[in-house]
Amino acid sequence: MNHRQLSSIFAVLLFFLGGRSYAADILTKPEPFTLTLEPVFGVTAGSVDEYVYDNGYMLSRLIWDLKPLFYAGMSASVTVFGADISASLTLGLPGYSGVMEDFDYMNYDSAVTHYSISAAKILSWLQTGVSLGYRLNLLDRFTLTPFWEFRYRLVRWGAYDGYVQYPPEREAPYTEWSQEGDKQFLTGCVITYRQEYLFTGFGISASARISRRFSASLLFRFSPLVWCTALDDHILRRTEFLDVMSGGYTLGGEIGVLFSLTERNALRLGCGYEYTGKLRGRSYSRQTGTVSSEYSSLATNGGTESSLFSVTLSMTSRILSL
Repeated sequence: MNHRQLSSIFAVLLFFLGGRSYAADILTKPEPFTLTLEPVFGVTAGSVDEYVYDNGYMLSRLIWDLKPLFYAGMSASVTVFGADISASLTLGLPGYSGVMEDFDYMNYDSAVTHYSISAAKILSWLQTGVSLGYRLNLLDRFTLTPFWEFRYRLVRWGAYDGYVQYPPEREAPYTEWSQEGDKQFLTGCVITYRQEYLFTGFGISASARISRRFSASLLFRFSPLVWCTALDDHILRRTEFLDVMSGGYTLGGEIGVLFSLTERNALRLGCGYEYTGKLRGRSYSRQTGTVSSEYSSLATNGGTESSLFSVTLSMTSRILSL
């Protein structure tokens, strides 16, 4: 490599480093202290699937719609010399969110034997979490923040009205389900379903200033440790099922655009996706409507997975900066 080539490479490095002569200057000094608040409004669309397994064979699948779920919340973050601590809380608005469909495969041959459908209604939705990260400011234009997070989510549905299509047989083999089969119509709340999740994992977020007013952001998260406890109350059968599940994972991401209104305030629009799957666990049941009915272990196992898209609109306000 001759002297001319070395000079060219050095000139290119100076250009990308903004004319600075030291690589350490890529990292700009963080502010000593900032406090940021961010009210958020959003909508989620997708579904949560509930499974029953017998030695790996899927006996039943219930699909609970979230189409859509509207929510509002608040997040706050404190940054001290680059170290970032954030907390958030969101609450969903109760309301109808699509349908609940129940497919049973009781002949052990993957053919549907029992079917029911009802209107799905969100009774409550709550999500809260905390995260710890470190914010790196690069070249006064880019920000990179690796983080660890812990999240909790509670969601409750009710299934109302609708109908069932069951075969005439009382035991297997059953007649295969047909959409043209006789319908038995239902009235009122027939099933309630409650899930509580715990997520812990890590991720990274990045942002880049495109112009004086606009910035773009990208976030990736992965939770290798997920736990879920589910209560499924079949009101007409007076039976409540409990699933204690673990071993799953969550994978998600989000892209966003931020528009600066003032030096301290900005509007942010984000679009995200999150998948949670591979959760499995022991199942229990008990009779409801009795004074002292304890859970008994079942031979079957429970499972769940979910696929959720979201769109959020928020206002980021830097309340305090030192």
